[in-house]
Amino acid sequence: MGVVWVSTGIKTCNGSLRTTVRLRAPPPKKLMIKWLKTRISNKLNNFSKDKLKAFLKKNGLAFVIIFVGWEIVEDVVFPIIFGVLGNYVHPAFYAGIPASLILCFHWLAIPILWGLWVKLTDKPDTHDKDDCCE
Repeated sequence: MGVVWVSTGIKTCNGSLRTTVRLRAPPPKKLMIKWLKTRISNKLNNFSKDKLKAFLKKNGLAFVIIFVGWEIVEDVVFPIIFGVLGNYVHPAFYAGIPASLILCFHWLAIPILWGLWVKLTDKPDTHDKDDCCE
């Protein structure tokens, strides 16, 4: 529920307008469901076959390398690091070995790594696109 400040138009003795607080009713369920459906359909539209093909055609190799590289780091490097830390620092780090194999951080790491890749390789097009295909 939202709060709405409404002026009643009645002046108080010091000359200011008296305001009252009214609670705004929540939107009807049909509007919320319609809004949710449009949001979900817009999100799913980003994963359409044509958009995925265009993305992979433009960035396929780099994206696959980043994805597979993170998978190797997550499934091989992290358990080794936790094993070494458990051996040399404190045995409590041994608990990180199964945790690193069970927990998945693709949702966080892949977008960060992809954003870094795009920032580092952002080069303007130097060739004339009209000239290439005659």
